[in-house]
Amino acid sequence: MPDSIDINLAFKTLNLEPGASQEEIKQAYRKLVKEWHPDRFLEPAKKLAGEEKFKLINQSYELLKSYHASNNINSKQTNSTSSSSTKQNIYSQASNSESFYQRGMKNAQNKQYSEAIEDFTLAIRLNKNYLEAYKFRALACEKLGYINRAKSDYQKVLELELIQKKNKRKKSSDNYYDLEGFGNPPVSSNKSNEVSPWKIIKTLNHGNSISGLAVSPDGNLIASGGIKNKVTIWNLNTEKSFDIFTKNRQNITCLTFSQDSQIIASGSDDGSIFVWQLSTKKLINRIKVHSGPVYSVIISPDNQTIISGSGDTTIKISHIFMGEMLQVIKAHTDAVCSLAMSPKNKILASCSSDKTIKLWLLKSRKLINILAEHLGWVTTIDISPNGQMIASGGSDKNIILWDINTGKIIKTLRGHHTNILSLAFSPDSQLIASTSLDGNLKLWNLSTGEELYTVYKHSKSINTVRFSPDSNRIISASNDGIIHIWQC
Repeated sequence: MPDSIDINLAFKTLNLEPGASQEEIKQAYRKLVKEWHPDRFLEPAKKLAGEEKFKLINQSYELLKSYHASNNINSKQTNSTSSSSTKQNIYSQASNSESFYQRGMKNAQNKQYSEAIEDFTLAIRLNKNYLEAYKFRALACEKLGYINRAKSDYQKVLELELIQKKNKRKKSSDNYYDLEGFGNPPVSSNKSNEVSPWKIIKTLNHGNSISGLAVSPDGNLIASGGIKNKVTIWNLNTEKSFDIFTKNRQNITCLTFSQDSQIIASGSDDGSIFVWQLSTKKLINRIKVHSGPVYSVIISPDNQTIISGSGDTTIKISHIFMGEMLQVIKAHTDAVCSLAMSPKNKILASCSSDKTIKLWLLKSRKLINILAEHLGWVTTIDISPNGQMIASGGSDKNIILWDINTGKIIKTLRGHHTNILSLAFSPDSQLIASTSLDGNLKLWNLSTGEELYTVYKHSKSINTVRFSPDSNRIISASNDGIIHIWQC
């Protein structure tokens, strides 16, 4: 444990967001010291861990107390020099929030993201509706890996934009900054402002945040899973559904169908993989081979093995029925975020928060190429239906199309303002669909790279998008718990 900690680690230790009040800090501290007091543990190893955690909790609390005290003094000094006029007070407040914001932008330019977060937080305290401060605090949080904090801020940005624009959508390219380059606005086609021909024909309510979505290869079923330990199977023909449950209480992170649409598998936060037979709704096996969350799963064409990518940086191949691990691929230096397999099952692609994409020969497990042009985490990948192209997206907000054989970039698609969460080629190879943290679903012309349409119907980030096998429908799932089915 470090002897000193920064303000962001202090907030994180107490499970708080930056900007929490003194009372929230006190309540969080009281709760945690009870949970982690060393006297609660009997085993030596656990007692030692408790002592270390207890020390960190106390350090964090003391730092946050003095942080608040310092802010109060600064606030009093500012107030003492301001005019008694209400108008002048408002002006002074706006001026101070702007100065904190500008200081935050300067720190972000210098890649001092922790300091930038503190400055943006101070700006927000003085102006609770400071949209730009929320936006760039979220971007700074992304750089440090505080994804949940970033999501919370992006949601606030969406709420403020809806209030300000009153349903009038306008792209914010005039004052847009990129934390990697600062001053390079995303480029997108004007056609994205046209009315989309894609219309919602059906809406399904999963009931809570959805992080995993799969469409069966025969086009009859949708599976959804999220923050609770259930997978819901929806029949698109009869509109009936049923639930199947995991044996743990962990969140479901990913889902996949077998190629014959008879088996479904899910990955969980605790590293577990569950596999069910759909005809009987019975659990085939629980496979526990990962030490970190499972972010992606693929069932082999013969339904005998499952390929999984995890936060523990590995790809593992396991036997579905025996539940045994057959092979480990030490794939990346950071979390494996997504996997994709070429149509003829020859190439496996993996992407990671280490900013790389790797291509593997599936039969020999041999690494054949590393693609490393993204400036941030690579969160999602897909392989085109003809097996010739890879699409990748991530925290740098870019979608890159690669030639799978040469590893060269074909096109870079720019238009999203936040993290790209999901990508999908249409089976007819005409379109690419992409989704992001800002709740936008974009459609792109695959041959030209032109942005065709942006559709807004989800209230929160769209975690997954899929096409139906006939390319006529798009299925999107979001943190708002809703599944929309679109048809052109």
